[in-house]
Amino acid sequence: MHSPLPASVVIECPHCGTRYQVPGDTIGPRGRQVQCAHCARSWQAEAMADAPPGEEAADRMFGEEEERQLDAAFTAAEQAEAAALPAAPDAAAGPDPVVAVPDAGDAEPAADAMLAAKGGAGKSSKAFNRRQKTVARGLPLAQFRRLVRMVTLSALALLMLCFFVFRTEIVRTLPDLAGTYEALGLGVNVVGLEFADFNTVLARRDDVPVLRVEARIDNVTDRNVTVPPVVVSLIDAHGGSLYEWSVQPEARDLEPNEAVNFSTQLNATPAEATAVRLSFASGRAQPQPPIAAIETGTP
Repeated sequence: MHSPLPASVVIECPHCGTRYQVPGDTIGPRGRQVQCAHCARSWQAEAMADAPPGEEAADRMFGEEEERQLDAAFTAAEQAEAAALPAAPDAAAGPDPVVAVPDAGDAEPAADAMLAAKGGAGKSSKAFNRRQKTVARGLPLAQFRRLVRMVTLSALALLMLCFFVFRTEIVRTLPDLAGTYEALGLGVNVVGLEFADFNTVLARRDDVPVLRVEARIDNVTDRNVTVPPVVVSLIDAHGGSLYEWSVQPEARDLEPNEAVNFSTQLNATPAEATAVRLSFASGRAQPQPPIAAIETGTP
């Protein structure tokens, strides 16, 4: 099959040599019978190739051999389908019209021709689709779209990497994102301090319950960190807070990898208290505050 016809074509009378420029769809890809207005003689007119061979070849979707194979396949398919249809009954032939049935010997070649035509058409259709996709991929708009997709995916990957690597700096600037990181299992310790060796002991002294809380504070960063006050919270069996107080550790600043111990006690501890929670009073995002169960002991 040819690509769409040009707007106009040139035809030439083989008898007198007169040339005419006519619309392309008037002649068509297969030509047609025309009559010369000069010598009044008729001939089978075809469009003249007035373009260079290279341009004509570039304007064709398939080569000459592929065109002939496609035309032959389509023609064979049409003939096979026409031969396979029974003849229409003639209304004037009477009540018992005779229908011509093709000979069994002719049916098999017709079927073979139909299958061959369909197979050839299918292969040509696949080749046409492949060629069309190849041409479409080479268009500037398709290349621009591919470039935009690559840039977008690269930007998203870089954004996700920064969201993970620089999460501490991000939470310092946007503290509300600390909950999002916690939900993703990526705790952010903006304070830079952690509790270790956390334990509690509840004892009685002069029949008064006395709660003693001990822990160690570690600087887990590579910079000097100011130690804020520690908030001690008493927790009941339902997770509610019963009582809170704050304690300022002895060391106000910790160098990298340095630690400091702190301890505090509370007299007349509420009987409903079952656990103790530690946190920093800085108001900054920090890992989930540690909780230790209250254990009984001796003063």
